[in-house]
Amino acid sequence: MPGPFTSLLPDHSGSLSSGHSLRKMERLSGRKLISGLFRDGRSIQTSFFTIYFGQCEGLETPARVAISVPRRLFRKAVARNLLKRRIREAYRLQKPDFYQRLQDTGKQVCLVIIYRKREISGFHTIRPALLEALDLLAREMERPATSTEDP
Repeated sequence: MPGPFTSLLPDHSGSLSSGHSLRKMERLSGRKLISGLFRDGRSIQTSFFTIYFGQCEGLETPARVAISVPRRLFRKAVARNLLKRRIREAYRLQKPDFYQRLQDTGKQVCLVIIYRKREISGFHTIRPALLEALDLLAREMERPATSTEDP
């Protein structure tokens, strides 16, 4: 007999039926890819986050994300890991709306989210701050990239 949490169990494809999971293919990894994003990508800043992003091609998902909390802000790994879990959960909950906006524009993006505050913020503070940052990112993605060359 199915229990109350049966709908949350993975189906045969390995994804949660709710669409709110954060699968391995949605995570950004690889030193070359991330350093290239810092070097060649664009960035936006909010009071909580700096987001480096660049358009990616041929992804299975609309976006790939990496989350970072700088060691110079939080020396203890426990604090960094706590913040990364909170940011990851906030992203995971915002993901369906963010993906829909990306699919409407027809773009795929790789992004690195870096936490900027010097204090440990609660989840209910991080979630609206991340929503604001992702909204700003989606608007920035709609704008064409500025060229450094003169026409």
